[in-house]
Amino acid sequence: MTTYYDADGNEIQEHKLEEQYEKMLDENHGTVRLGELEYAASRVLREVDPTAYRVGFADWLSELEENGQMFENDPTAEVE
Repeated sequence: MTTYYDADGNEIQEHKLEEQYEKMLDENHGTVRLGELEYAASRVLREVDPTAYRVGFADWLSELEENGQMFENDPTAEVE
């Protein structure tokens, strides 16, 4: 599992970022209704099309990185 960093150099585990991604999906897309049952959009995407879920997650991470909100390397570390 990859470790990421916020702008202050705090570590963010990938599973925490996945939780944020799923929260964003659910806030933007709500629930999926099948008959009398409702499911979170993030769960439906993850279960029905795991490839699309992973691609969407990677795109979302790239967007965070482009916006300076998340980094793969600690931005506060001194470069040797």
